[in-house]
Amino acid sequence: MADSSIDHITADGDSYDTAKAALEAAIPDGTKLIAIRTDS
Repeated sequence: MADSSIDHITADGDSYDTAKAALEAAIPDGTKLIAIRTDS
């Protein structure tokens, strides 16, 4: 990724809240997040 963009972030947690907190910590300030969830 030559333009330093991020196209995929993975976060794990024992619950939705801990996974969400881990995800938010991994997102750089000023970045917009689009989430696509699939159940598999």
